[in-house]
Amino acid sequence: MEAAKDIGAAEAKIAELEGELALSSEVERIQARADEVASTLFGIEERLKGSEALRKELRRAERAQSQAPTVESLKLPPDIVARAERFPALAEKYEQAMAKLASERENEVEAAPRLIEPLIRRPAFWISVALGVTFFAVGMLFSGGVRYLAFLDIPSFAIAAFLAVRYVDDLRDSQRARGKGERNSSREKKIQEAFEAQARVIKAAVSALQVESPVQILEVLGRKAQLEVKVTELRDQLAAREQTPEYRTTLSEEGKLKREQKELNDQLTEKGAYIRDPREVEREVERLRQSIGRARAQPEQAAPAVVAPPSPPVGGSAAPEDPFPALLSLGADLFGVDVAGAGAMIRDRWVQYFAALTNQRYQGIELDKECKAHVFSGGQKTPAVAIPGKDLDLLYFAARLTLIEKHSARNRVPCLFEDVFTELDDAKLFLVGRMLKQLSAMTQVLHVAGQPGFSQLADGTVAM
Repeated sequence: MEAAKDIGAAEAKIAELEGELALSSEVERIQARADEVASTLFGIEERLKGSEALRKELRRAERAQSQAPTVESLKLPPDIVARAERFPALAEKYEQAMAKLASERENEVEAAPRLIEPLIRRPAFWISVALGVTFFAVGMLFSGGVRYLAFLDIPSFAIAAFLAVRYVDDLRDSQRARGKGERNSSREKKIQEAFEAQARVIKAAVSALQVESPVQILEVLGRKAQLEVKVTELRDQLAAREQTPEYRTTLSEEGKLKREQKELNDQLTEKGAYIRDPREVEREVERLRQSIGRARAQPEQAAPAVVAPPSPPVGGSAAPEDPFPALLSLGADLFGVDVAGAGAMIRDRWVQYFAALTNQRYQGIELDKECKAHVFSGGQKTPAVAIPGKDLDLLYFAARLTLIEKHSARNRVPCLFEDVFTELDDAKLFLVGRMLKQLSAMTQVLHVAGQPGFSQLADGTVAM
């Protein structure tokens, strides 16, 4: 351990570190309590999941009930349900009536007389009349035995009379059949009109409800009543669950823990999310005290002369290339914006990470038109490629970590970190572990590390 060159500065640094130690211890205590509260809240929320699931099911049932069609909403007749219930029997009765009428028509066709020919167009009638007149004339004109032929006019006129009477009977039967057919047609029309009057209402209901058959009208219109019963049952179940003392106690405890969690998060935000581990600060304080002790034990020496830094050699090696335009180009592809837009999206978070990793030695980051990075330290602006190599590595790591964090908020893509932190001291390693821990809340983080300190912050470890 080297002796302190400036005891006053070392003692001032110790005072500063003691303030940092008090702050880090307070933050560690708050963070431990916040983790404990989060763990307890998780258990409580698991216990309350049953009620929340029941509440969601109740909301779905209430929404379905309010959207279920009703007679009033569709402007259907109030007795549409009764009509739909009677419609199958009514349709069956209609079919039977129509079948009976069809059967009666077939019988009428079979029993109906053939086409009635007018009497004056029937040769048999005129032949009988002619024979009767002829025999009567022969009997009047001739004497003797020939006169007896006049008696033959009797059967001739009888046949003519028989044909005339039969013609009259056929006319009467035809009129009677015609009248019966007209009555059947009138009856059929009335049956059809009565059925269509009922079917018209049913068809309108089928169209309004967008169903395929009248039977489904009962199912659709009865759904609201079924949903009302279901909603009532769910409300009763939820009320019974929420009225238990255990549920009320758990709900009250959840509210208290959530308020405490908010207060703890506010305190962490106020004090700063990224601080060093108290043990690391204690070690640094102890090293400073030892160096002060060594300085006081040594004899006073002359102060070394201040030598100006040498000028850079002419024709020396070129400055390293700025890696950030290429990195921001990758971010532009991920976010679907231009390179400048990607820089604007990550700059604030990038500054927070970089300032925490460098113990607040840098206070800001600026990108020029070519998206090359410049950093601010003590009010002075310096190109990123001109700062020490370790700081440039931390600046690059902070930019990549910010890109991963911003992208993980949109798409949960697992992240794999290999053992890239071997050059960092214990304090930086702990801080990086806290950063990866926070990133793991957004996505899965797999970290291949050889340092044992990371395992304390990991959710799970696998030894190789």
